[in-house]
Amino acid sequence: MLKFATLCAVLAVSAGLAPQLAVKPDAESHVPVRILGAWKLEAAISGRLDSTRTAPTPKDLTFTDNPGVLAGLQAYSDRFKNNLIIGSGIVNVDGTTHTYILIAEHGGTTLEWFTGNAAGTDPLAQVTIHRVSIAIAREAANDVLFLGGDLKGSAALAYTHPATTKR
Repeated sequence: MLKFATLCAVLAVSAGLAPQLAVKPDAESHVPVRILGAWKLEAAISGRLDSTRTAPTPKDLTFTDNPGVLAGLQAYSDRFKNNLIIGSGIVNVDGTTHTYILIAEHGGTTLEWFTGNAAGTDPLAQVTIHRVSIAIAREAANDVLFLGGDLKGSAALAYTHPATTKR
C-alpha cells in the first residue's frame, strides 16, 4: 500500500510540474517546414498502396504556417497546453479551410485538423486525425507527403506538389 501511495504522490507532483508548451520547433522533425504549400493527390502511388480504396479522399491540400492558431486553441481549451505541438496553421482541404496542429508523438508526427460543428458554435467539435510523414527529396518541390495509414488495415495516401508550385 505504501508503494501505491508513493507512486500517486510522485505522479501528482509530476503533473503539477509539467510545462505548458507552445509551438516548439523540433530540430529532428522536418514535417512542420516541409508540409507547407500545395499538395495534390498522387493517384499512381496511392493506388499502389491500396488498389481497392473506396473511401472518399482529399484531392488537394494546402498548408499555411500560423503560430497564432495554437494560441487561439489554447485560449479555447486547456487540452492544447500539455502536448508537444510542433506546428500550427491553416489547411485548405478540397476548398474548405480548417485550423490544424502537428503533434510529435510516439516517434512520428500526427496531423489534426478541426472542422467544428454545423451550427458554428464549437470550432473543435469534430477533428480529423492522421499520421503524416514526408519522403524528403533533394529538391523540396519533389517531396512526397504520406497521409494516414495509421489504422490497422488502412493504407496511406500519397501527395506531391503540383508542377506549377515553386517552393
